[in-house]
Amino acid sequence: LQQNILKEIPEDFREQLSEAIKYAENYHKDKKRYNGDPLISHLLNVAHLTTEVGLDTNATIASILHEIELTDDEIKYISKTFNSDILKILKEIHRIKKSTQTEETPNPIIIKYILSSSQDLRAVIIKILDTLEDVKTIETVPEEKKKKALSKALDIYAVLAEYLDLYPIKKEIEENAFRELMPREYESITKRMAKENIDEKLLNKFEKIIWEEIKNLPFKKEIKGRVKSKYSIYNKLKKYEKEWINPNINRVDDLIAFRVTTLSKDDCFLILEKLMDKGEMNYDRFDDYISNPKKNGYQAIQFPIKFS
Repeated sequence: LQQNILKEIPEDFREQLSEAIKYAENYHKDKKRYNGDPLISHLLNVAHLTTEVGLDTNATIASILHEIELTDDEIKYISKTFNSDILKILKEIHRIKKSTQTEETPNPIIIKYILSSSQDLRAVIIKILDTLEDVKTIETVPEEKKKKALSKALDIYAVLAEYLDLYPIKKEIEENAFRELMPREYESITKRMAKENIDEKLLNKFEKIIWEEIKNLPFKKEIKGRVKSKYSIYNKLKKYEKEWINPNINRVDDLIAFRVTTLSKDDCFLILEKLMDKGEMNYDRFDDYISNPKKNGYQAIQFPIKFS
């Protein structure tokens, strides 16, 4: 794992990264995770994720050091051995961690505070990746700590991942946490999705249909699709379902969704025309946030469409 991380960063920074790993390994030498793995293995996994999402080397080094207590001595060592940017990220990570430890403050307020006060979004992303690695082994955490950790993962860090457009990470956090927190609901939704063939194969089928319609339009565009996460489906259905034996997932009309992005507003309307010619649109659910942008500046055209 260490060698894989080193391969992903520029050669000029490999010595510094190796020093960070050595420092963290020595600092945490007797610390183990609940699953028995040494803590350094968790830190290396988080560091590897930072390279996968495209963060810089300073962020990767900070992810390796983020469990170190920032005492005066440690601050002096980090400043001397690494750089002020890494120390700044570490201080931000510790501030974010502290802000999520209060049980009195509602989660939406915590999320708003983190996003509005963050000086460096790299720290937020590292905490999201840290949470992702945590939930992968959540079954080994003692019961008295597990529920709080799962709730925090679902209600804070998965939401932050969505705000930062890290949808695959958001979905993976939700799937792992939801499966452990509510296994009956998770299993019932999983079975029903399999029965209805709501999967990546169906996603790819409709992505090809959309792409065939718009590919010849003479401008740059990009299409991304997603299958709705099981936890999101649960949230949509929880006020309807009681027994969770055979949930009616067809109540949810965005089980599969796509986003087509372009460089101009006019291009969006040309794509809309092409898709209207191909499919049957639900005009009751049509929203034009380009002509009428949301207060936060969001601009898009949103609509459900049925292809035969």
